[in-house]
Amino acid sequence: MTTCNAMEQLRRHLITGASITPLEALKQWGMFRLGARVHELRRNGWDVATEMIGTETGKVVARYSLPAAGSLNAQGESRRGEAGIQEGTLSPSIPPSCSGSSD
Repeated sequence: MTTCNAMEQLRRHLITGASITPLEALKQWGMFRLGARVHELRRNGWDVATEMIGTETGKVVARYSLPAAGSLNAQGESRRGEAGIQEGTLSPSIPPSCSGSSD
């Protein structure tokens, strides 16, 4: 899976309101570097939230999601609004270098 394809797949998953862990990304898409893809989405304006969760075996892993519309951050500001993401829109988007790319 290319970086651009992985970012797009992750973006589409997150905008449905779903969350994902690295193990789930590996099982669903064969994506080994979920944290790197999340970093790239954040760099491009996406407000991806990270929640650290415990597993049945006692490990701690990250669960990534987009904040719900209207949710507030620690300063009482709308998290989704900060990133310019409103219900029904896909902005911000994947970097222009990925648009129409077949890499």
